[in-house]
This record gives sequence, structure tokens and C-alpha cells, in this order.
Amino acid sequence: MTVGGVYRVQYDIVVSGDRKSFAMSFECEHASVAELAAALRCDGIVAGHRLDLVSDGRGGSMIRKRSGCALGLAGLVTIQDYVGSVWEPEE
Repeated sequence: MTVGGVYRVQYDIVVSGDRKSFAMSFECEHASVAELAAALRCDGIVAGHRLDLVSDGRGGSMIRKRSGCALGLAGLVTIQDYVGSVWEPEE
């Protein structure tokens, strides 16, 4: 990962009239929750990666897969720092 951070993001959305909640791990260039929130307020969207994480059995998480993703304000409930270490295996 380049300089930036990993965050836990939660959304509430409506699908076919039903409220749905979901959370994801998100990696982007912004180094803090405050910086990420400011970018969202200013631009309305932030580009980054959705991370598919698995427990490493030592209190951390390994990145299994990265996919391009953008965060927006619609339905956003919370943004929090990801708790624990996140690492990526060597190629």
C-alpha cells in the first residue's frame, strides 16, 4: 500500500424498499479519518480499493484481494480506522 490508510466503512442503503446495512474495508491515499472525511465533504467521492481480508491468526489481517472502489456520501454511516495490522503477502 502507498502512504495512506485502511478504514472500516459502514453504509445503510435502501434496496427494493428494504433497508440494508453493509461494511467493508477500504484502503486509500488519505492518512487519517479526518483527512478522508474532509476529501468526501469537498469532492463527494474518494477513490481507493475495497479489501478482501482474512485473519492471519495473530490478531492481524492479510489482504487476499484488492478491487477498485470509490466511496461516496450517500448512505454513509461511519468511517473508522481499521483496528489491527493489515499486510500483504509477497508476490
